[in-house]
Amino acid sequence: MLCPSLPAPGGARAQSPFCLADGGLDASALVFRGPDGAALHELCPVAPADAAVASAFALALVTQLAAGQPIIWARQRLCDIEAGALHAAGVAALGCDPAQIRLVRVRDPLAGLQATLEAARLPGLGAAVLELWGEAAAYDLTASRRLVLASARSRTPVLILRTGGALRASAALSRWQLAALPSRPLPAGAPGLPAVSLTLLRSRAGRDGQQLHLEWNPHARRFLVSSPSVGQLAAAGAGHPDRDGRPPLSGAGAALSAGGAPAPPQGLRYAG
Repeated sequence: MLCPSLPAPGGARAQSPFCLADGGLDASALVFRGPDGAALHELCPVAPADAAVASAFALALVTQLAAGQPIIWARQRLCDIEAGALHAAGVAALGCDPAQIRLVRVRDPLAGLQATLEAARLPGLGAAVLELWGEAAAYDLTASRRLVLASARSRTPVLILRTGGALRASAALSRWQLAALPSRPLPAGAPGLPAVSLTLLRSRAGRDGQQLHLEWNPHARRFLVSSPSVGQLAAAGAGHPDRDGRPPLSGAGAALSAGGAPAPPQGLRYAG
């Protein structure tokens, strides 16, 4: 069952959409289209502890891409249990109107893929997002090719978030690995800005290995490309396993509430 939208408790409203990062980097640089117009991309947290920041970053991307159009977000229930649920106030803080998101909670990866495939076939949709947890064997090369074909016909961008499990061959245009980084301390002991590391594992554009270190500035409402500190580089190096032996892409040359499964927000309907 499709949720009509995320509720906005306390009258939460989306702030103005942000620029993804300084230096000319925007969402289209990461979520680019193939020659056929398809846009299927994967975000893979390094560890389960990075799932929340991956969801928030995915929301940042699709908010910019959707340009006010509806977003269908299919989420495996296990994601809520392990990483926390999408939270309307956090969604609004990243510039997305909670009412813009149609949330679909599914029991297993197959149901999520079916919902996402239907969403990807809808022309005029802002974006489709699918969050999977664990091995998710149903998301294989065939399933990813179906999503690519649907995205090409409708021109609806599709993001797949995969937490845990072995990475397999897919038809996605790119695969990014993502990890939270320690914040750099600010003067007078003030808390540092949230930081994230992005590594391009596979890309049909041939830019494998590109790495970005971004910091989220809540006041400027943008991601800033940062020069990582020694501590950040050490943390990123420890979190990223060796890439050797990883399967290639086929054809390749948050906004979350903390803790476990929270009480469902008022007005939210669940699937299944």
